[in-house]
Amino acid sequence: MKFQADTNINSPASMVWKELTNISDWHKWDPNIIKIEGQLALGNKIKIFTKLSDRAFPVKVEKMDPEKQMIFSGGLPFGLFHGKRVFSIVSNGDGTVKFDTTETFTGPLAKVFQKKMPDLTPYFVTFVNGLKNRCESN
Repeated sequence: MKFQADTNINSPASMVWKELTNISDWHKWDPNIIKIEGQLALGNKIKIFTKLSDRAFPVKVEKMDPEKQMIFSGGLPFGLFHGKRVFSIVSNGDGTVKFDTTETFTGPLAKVFQKKMPDLTPYFVTFVNGLKNRCESN
């Protein structure tokens, strides 16, 4: 199971990275985010609170490659259900970037959760458009 959205952003990679990694402000440009708790750093765990669920989504920061890629992952013990969220920034060579975010769910329980999970694509589109608007207005 996989969800994805992308957009071109008329800002340099440095600006997109700055806004993307400022997780305390995500709620200001993505109406689906309530808040995020924790310190964004490689290996740290953070909790993402959204309007999609009454509970937080705890994730581990798996990768931070400045101005290029950030990866979060989380799920159930023993790999029963695992989510991996990848945020990618690719320079277009003209001061703009292509921003992409993809989340892939795997594990033996993925099909069970898929039946209960709504289509997350609209939420991903809201995220990329919110980031785009935030970066282009600065």
